[in-house]
Amino acid sequence: MKIKFKSAFSLIELSVVILVIGILVVGITTGSRIISEAKIKSARALTKSSPVNSINDLVLWNDSISEDSFSNSSTIEDGTTVNTWQSLNPQTATKNNLIGAAIYLKKGINGLPTMQFNNPLPPSNNNLIGSSHYFNSSQNVSSVLNITYFMVLKTTDVTSSNIQSLMATDGAWVNGCVHFFIQSNVFAGVTNNEASDLHSSSISSGKVYMVTFRVINDISEIFINGVSAGSRSSGLIINNKNMRLNIGYWNEPGNNSTNARLFNGQIGEIIAFKRGVTETERQAVESYLKAKWGI
Repeated sequence: MKIKFKSAFSLIELSVVILVIGILVVGITTGSRIISEAKIKSARALTKSSPVNSINDLVLWNDSISEDSFSNSSTIEDGTTVNTWQSLNPQTATKNNLIGAAIYLKKGINGLPTMQFNNPLPPSNNNLIGSSHYFNSSQNVSSVLNITYFMVLKTTDVTSSNIQSLMATDGAWVNGCVHFFIQSNVFAGVTNNEASDLHSSSISSGKVYMVTFRVINDISEIFINGVSAGSRSSGLIINNKNMRLNIGYWNEPGNNSTNARLFNGQIGEIIAFKRGVTETERQAVESYLKAKWGI
């Protein structure tokens, strides 16, 4: 029996195969880009219709998606160092922008853009240097009798006993100061009037969280992904202060040269009110953030 062998592909056949593969690759790439653009458009639409716009006493609102977040939003490239993170707050004529430095990450939390804080890892009591990533609000926040902070973030390493500051009132640790941070597998919050920190339930490294820290008179509370994760009555009240907010570190005079408490991870959105929001308002903001960030 004579065995017949099929001849190899001709150059024309190989060219056709290569062309088909090229078309498929272009199609997949284009499809991925269209999906990514659709997610960003949807997120921007949710921001514009968000209940945050109409809740009183909004003092800080920054996200990494909106067209107004950066001066060059339409052309900003992945890996760009951002020095001014522009405010979205519609309630003030003068915007309380965040000034500092972090890296624009095009595909961060659930494929949406975020700000990457590439500070030393594992977190350490490190000094503040020119390459550190952190922000300060450009304006003071006054009358801080009560506060509510909302953040969407992704952790890197939460196991260290060294503090990673998320939000803090700027300056020396005196009456009226508030500090919200990560330490030893928990979120923690404290005011200067309290003797000890309020700790949340356990959190994990490399995870996405929507976290809320609220102080109403003498009640401090932490919510993780909309669920209560810790509360207590301290019997003490935050005093009035007028100071900037620190993001991703704590600017404590005389101490930040050796212990800046730098955060390592991603932040997608920050919202702060200079009062304790109501339950209805809290749930409305958290529902908006969940829908936008896919939490």
